[in-house]
Amino acid sequence: MYVSMSRLRVEAEKSAALVAAFRRRAHLVDGADGFVDLQVWRSDRDPEEVLMVSRWRDRAAFTAYMRSAEHRVSHERIYPALQADRVDLVVGSATDGLIAANDLVVLEDDRHYFPPYDAVPVANTASLAAHPGIEAALAALAGRLDEAAMRRLNLAVDGAHRSPAAVAREFLRASVPAPR
Repeated sequence: MYVSMSRLRVEAEKSAALVAAFRRRAHLVDGADGFVDLQVWRSDRDPEEVLMVSRWRDRAAFTAYMRSAEHRVSHERIYPALQADRVDLVVGSATDGLIAANDLVVLEDDRHYFPPYDAVPVANTASLAAHPGIEAALAALAGRLDEAAMRRLNLAVDGAHRSPAAVAREFLRASVPAPR
């Protein structure tokens, strides 16, 4: 069994509403292969703490769901719900382009609960040996893909519905010096 747990901090008077909202969720995850259950709890020690616990057959099932179209669909509902004042707070991705497009604010994670977004190039040595230009191309990207850059790129794909390949090509042309 694999357990994924998220700990959320909300104002004490809003925690019951958050738990109720999770209980009214679309249940898109329920049919996922390996999904066991999802429980949302209010802490009995801290009125501002809400725990979300999902249980899975194994980590592979959890990972497959997190990469699935069903997961994407469930998260596409986040921003319309915020805009319509159906929810006050959501857990999203710091690199989501729709944050700025919807005039939303990323809250400071002062407890460092969520890991930072750091894009890092990863290649195996066989690929580097077979294609000598890959290492230099990857090195040219160093320091250019911070959260703000990723938000802009993701907005071009998710908000403007442009192809990821076209957005990437445009970014590379504008950001990476041409080889000499």
